[in-house]
Amino acid sequence: MDVLLFSFNAISPIIILVVIGYIIKKVGLIDHDFIDMGSNLCFKIALPLHLFRTIYSTDFKKDFSPKFVIFVLGGLFAIVAVSFILVPIFIKDNARRGAVIQAIFRANTLIFGIPLATNLFGIEGVVPTAIGLSLSVPCYNILAVIVLTVFAPNDEISGEKPKLNWGQIAFGIIKNNLVIAAFLGFVLSLLRVKLPSFIMQPFADVASIGTPLALMLLGAQFEFSDLRGNVRSLLGATFIKMVVVPAALVSLGIFAGFRGSELGAILILFGAPVAITSFVMAKAMKSDHVFASQIVLSSTIASGFTFFIIISILKALNLI
Repeated sequence: MDVLLFSFNAISPIIILVVIGYIIKKVGLIDHDFIDMGSNLCFKIALPLHLFRTIYSTDFKKDFSPKFVIFVLGGLFAIVAVSFILVPIFIKDNARRGAVIQAIFRANTLIFGIPLATNLFGIEGVVPTAIGLSLSVPCYNILAVIVLTVFAPNDEISGEKPKLNWGQIAFGIIKNNLVIAAFLGFVLSLLRVKLPSFIMQPFADVASIGTPLALMLLGAQFEFSDLRGNVRSLLGATFIKMVVVPAALVSLGIFAGFRGSELGAILILFGAPVAITSFVMAKAMKSDHVFASQIVLSSTIASGFTFFIIISILKALNLI
């Protein structure tokens, strides 16, 4: 019973915030304009500040683990490589192939990861998740562009596939608010720069609204009617993303000797639901954005069950 209660207390606050967002949208307290403006506030200011504070407060000289970093990056690239091989076997539509592969590796770690790590391990236990997040954010963007370009449909005018523009990719990553926040936090942490409280306190106040607001806005965007159609493909993609991938990476993590907050970070980094930005990227690059949005919705719903089950198992085995 204690194990189940531990798991419930870790995941339920996150799911409740999502449900609250869904309810307040349904009763008309917020509209689509508010959701759009709130999302801009979250992703351009509040969440980057939250990521900056988390990384800035991390003592990388003390907490940095090369073994953990190699595992996270190796796992991410391995997932993409395997997906490149297997997904085209089962999915014939090129546009959908890109959407599915991106969904498999791109996790909503910032919104789900930091609060879940805090609930599981406390503030001190967030460090591995923060390190993994700072590494994965730029990789997500690079890999997403590559995947969606490789599996993009032919141009309607020229009849040719779009080509990778590495300069454009690099510029897009450099100007990404989350990447900038992670980089500044990392540099200032390494240099041990002490920012004055009159700067950090407003940062903390704005950052504190990021995660709860983002979770509520995520719930507000839910439309269960979006799950209609493509049920078989949707269930398969969701199962791979939310069960197969985290189970495989967590098992490898246990075999590699990770325990506690590092193993929890591996679960969070590879087991979080699909990031909302995957839908935005898919739409911008003419991939199957409808299917991409369906995976975001289905994986978020599934995360309440998958996180609860996996956390309960790991806690029962005294691995976290």
